[in-house]
Amino acid sequence: LAAALDGLLADPVRRARLAAGARAVAAGYSWPVLAQRVLGVYRAAVAERAGTVPAPEGLEVVEVGDELPGAGPGSGGVQA
Repeated sequence: LAAALDGLLADPVRRARLAAGARAVAAGYSWPVLAQRVLGVYRAAVAERAGTVPAPEGLEVVEVGDELPGAGPGSGGVQA
């Protein structure tokens, strides 16, 4: 680890490239971006529930009162 850090300290071009990449990745986790992703999931769930479009692959729409996946008794989980 120390050698890697020494290498970064000695290489300002690499440091700048890594910093720019880190900022680009971090931008994908901003509150506005995450809020839009969550909103997209909610809209897809509502549309699927209304029968207008199928749920996206990997998403499971549950009925109100159904136990949510991974939320069994004693797990501290919730019900829909």
